[in-house]
Amino acid sequence: MSWFKKFTKTKNQDEIDFTVEDYKLRRKKEKEQGYPIERKELQDEYDERRPIIKQFRHQFRRIKEATGIPTEWINTFPKSSKKPYADGWAWHDCMIKINGIAKWGNPANRNESIDSCIEELVNSISHHRRHIKANWSELAKNPTIIYTEFDPIYLNQINGICKDKLYKKIKVEIPKAKKQEQKKNLETFIRKWKANAKKEARENFSRMKADIDVEDFTSIYQVKKEHPLSKLIYQKDGQSYFKRTKMEGETIEFKDSFFANLERVEEEWNDIQNNEKRKGSVPKTIEEWMKIKDENVQFGILKCVCAFLNTKGGTIWLGVNDGDGKIIGISNVKKRELFQRDGKPISDREIIDAIDLSIAEGLKNNFRDYMSNLGRKTHVTPDGQQLYAITVEPTYPAEVYMIHNGLEIPFVRVGSSCTPYKWPDFTRYAKKRGDKAPRKKKS
Repeated sequence: MSWFKKFTKTKNQDEIDFTVEDYKLRRKKEKEQGYPIERKELQDEYDERRPIIKQFRHQFRRIKEATGIPTEWINTFPKSSKKPYADGWAWHDCMIKINGIAKWGNPANRNESIDSCIEELVNSISHHRRHIKANWSELAKNPTIIYTEFDPIYLNQINGICKDKLYKKIKVEIPKAKKQEQKKNLETFIRKWKANAKKEARENFSRMKADIDVEDFTSIYQVKKEHPLSKLIYQKDGQSYFKRTKMEGETIEFKDSFFANLERVEEEWNDIQNNEKRKGSVPKTIEEWMKIKDENVQFGILKCVCAFLNTKGGTIWLGVNDGDGKIIGISNVKKRELFQRDGKPISDREIIDAIDLSIAEGLKNNFRDYMSNLGRKTHVTPDGQQLYAITVEPTYPAEVYMIHNGLEIPFVRVGSSCTPYKWPDFTRYAKKRGDKAPRKKKS
């Protein structure tokens, strides 16, 4: 069993257990059927696939020239009756798929043809297909069997662009794998690929470290991290703005804050004090007026949550000017006494925590049964502005309402506004919308 000791040194426990179990099953079949099952399987597979591969040989030459995929792996593409190859390429499929790289084809379809070849290679890797390398006339006594598993010798034959496509395609297909075994094959291929890349990098560095600067070498592997909000915002004159394509709409709402703007409230209060007709219709102190304004702002945000729940969901961004999309962060609440200590603003982190606590309380009081549909998260823009996001997943059926001035009012998102519905209209809307979530489109 010296071969087994060598085997266990290079394999992990899962691979060892799988190999031992597979070995026991094969020996059991041999005993039951009375002949070496492995040799019989190889002979049957070789006899079936030899004429098929021979028929494809000219097309496969074009694939190798265009992509660099080794012939041994390409030979696993053709379709046959055996299970791992049942969903491979038939003759007419191959002629269509390589149209862009064949001499008689259309060069405009080259990228599409290369993508088809990479897709089939990923299919072979997931099914762990194999190619029996032997003479055309007969199967050798000890044939060489090459599986579509990671091997740096074969992988390095693939062109650089095709190698990039292969890596990305495998990463995309891993979560889509139908069977656990297929997923495991793809994950193993990627894991070994990464390990080999690290090994090669170390070897290259040790080989050239006497002739190059360390900083020059390490800069090659330093990848600049993309800001999480880079797809949503842009910089202009040192300020952050939401992109026009991400402005207010059916699933996006902008709000200054969860609290009223002090400057606006004071300006409005002064105008009221100078107007005798309006003076008697408002509270006597600015503090009471500020409380009313805070409640109005918070109700405006909570009704958006209600509307998103009843429609398609969405995100409410706090700290954004709803006019031009300018990100103002928490600057408009720092002047409030609520967020000051000894006449000075408290830290940004403390302000965010206080806002989060107020929002959590408001959501719980109004949407206790729908908290699983709601999320809260803070963000920091590249220029240091604090953003707060309330994410809302739609609920089915549409049945959410708010109590305002003693009335139960359902809200629905229409365009960029949260529209209150009367109950007969809301009932018809909810019936039309349905009580089941729509199926997600396959990507």
